[in-house]
Amino acid sequence: MNFFNVEKYPTMTFKSTQVKFINPQQAKVTGDFTLLGQTKPLTLDVTLNKIDNSPLTKEPVAGFRATGTIDRAAYGMTAYASGITTNVPIQIDGELVEKK
Repeated sequence: MNFFNVEKYPTMTFKSTQVKFINPQQAKVTGDFTLLGQTKPLTLDVTLNKIDNSPLTKEPVAGFRATGTIDRAAYGMTAYASGITTNVPIQIDGELVEKK
């Protein structure tokens, strides 16, 4: 069974709409998360890992980790919902660069 139906929905997206800083290293980022063609609000916990120069570009980058949980059944992914949890953890590791 193809839970994510990647043929019809090849991507999932998150577009931030609000950032609330808890402290200089942590924030709550709320946005619109789209999965299986359905968009719902989602809040992620974001932690700043490090600000340093990229070894490739030598430009400053800010490394971060964003974590959260979605209920897959809310997006229509209900297969085996009675036997397997519908709560799916999300972890995004990335780098932010200055737009030029």
